Amino acid sequence: MSEPARRSKDIFRFKRFAISNTRSAQKVGTDGVIIGALASAPSPGEIWDVGAGTGLIALMLAQRYPSAHISAIEIDSVAALECKENAGASPWHDRVEVVEGDVTSVSIRLKDPDMIVSNPPFFATTGGRSPDARRAIARQDGSLSPVSLIGIAVERLAPGGRLVFIAPYDRNDEITLAAELARMNPVEVVDIASHSDKRPQRRVWTMMRRAESKGVAVAASRLDIRTSSPDGIIIFTEPYIDLTKDFYLDF
Repeated sequence: MSEPARRSKDIFRFKRFAISNTRSAQKVGTDGVIIGALASAPSPGEIWDVGAGTGLIALMLAQRYPSAHISAIEIDSVAALECKENAGASPWHDRVEVVEGDVTSVSIRLKDPDMIVSNPPFFATTGGRSPDARRAIARQDGSLSPVSLIGIAVERLAPGGRLVFIAPYDRNDEITLAAELARMNPVEVVDIASHSDKRPQRRVWTMMRRAESKGVAVAASRLDIRTSSPDGIIIFTEPYIDLTKDFYLDF
């Protein structure tokens, strides 16, 4: 496998929890680990993980924020069940609540969050949906997309709250425009590249409502996942190891 989490019969074992993804359409991957490790807000009491899938990000945030309650929101019933099982087997089963349904319909009964985090479906639907309906929901944007996340954040974020999500690098202009129209300010962007010799493929966005973030400069950085050693061996970079060492078994 390509990541330093040990896998046995579709169980990914991290330092403090394990993730089963035998049934969820969206599998455990690097994007989820990165956003789970990067997403931050000052002392969040309520966090929403929108499009939670297996619950990976929700459990990472529960580990990082011991006082937070996390609502893991998942529209797919099969994935929601697996997420619930993963959360229930974790040390934080009392703080991670799995909420099945579309975020726009279930959020009415949830407390306004201090942070919304999401690894949303990336791929635009203009080329046609995947023939696998569940995989389409997990991978192709529709009711949940980077742009719709911005709209949800405007409506529901608590004062001073953060929206954090990951999206393809080639959608930067679209997302920037959507944020401007919604009066959301990016306060941090991290460009993600699979190798130090490659251009970024993803960007992690952190945004706040403009009223709370007026005049705040955007902090921009780049994270390379791998690089080449002097003898040509592909290795993980020190910044990536440092970011994920609290989670991966081999770091």
